[in-house]
Amino acid sequence: MTRELLQEANKLNHAISYLDAQIRIVEDIHHVDSPLQISCNGIGAVTLDGFDELKDDIIDMVLNHLNNKKEALEDQFRMM
Repeated sequence: MTRELLQEANKLNHAISYLDAQIRIVEDIHHVDSPLQISCNGIGAVTLDGFDELKDDIIDMVLNHLNNKKEALEDQFRMM
């Protein structure tokens, strides 16, 4: 394996590990009944009740997105 290829594989591995950590955090958020806050610097924040259906929908969308990104990176890693 060339040095460049090894560096690219290392970057992909770190990105996959980072996504794994994000997925674990979002899954933990999904299993508590605490409110969910969505914020943007300079604009403000919106807080959703912990039992709100919208909270579950948003978390499911985020988990789906993160899992898809992780799968794509894992596919790239395997192709190396």
